[in-house]
Amino acid sequence: EQAQPALREAPRSPMVNQFEAHPLLPQVPLREFCSHHDIRVSAYSSFGQGQLLDHPAITAACEAAGHAPVPDTLLRWALQSGMCVIPKSVSRKHIEANLACMKKQELPVGLMHALNKISEEGNVLRTAWDPTTIS
Repeated sequence: EQAQPALREAPRSPMVNQFEAHPLLPQVPLREFCSHHDIRVSAYSSFGQGQLLDHPAITAACEAAGHAPVPDTLLRWALQSGMCVIPKSVSRKHIEANLACMKKQELPVGLMHALNKISEEGNVLRTAWDPTTIS
């Protein structure tokens, strides 16, 4: 509903909508809205400002699937969910690891399913500002 004014009032439809998106805040309705209107999604705060890197639900899903490390998993989840990501890092080591993640194999279907179910089980976390509170 927050994106509707941009479609009505802008001379052209937005090309990209950047918002917080990760397994604990997947924003599926907003992603579907963007897809329906041919707007690319850029996932903001893919690591939940670091809070997801050791979140029990995320680490449990990764461990159950035998998949590590968590940062790679979170980036792959966003990419396989059809979003682009721009992970923030100042460390050369982390930047190289983030880029290498793009070339890795896709996450197993079972792990994607487990990550997608986390928020449905009540594990919801917003780590950035909430645009619905702005008038």
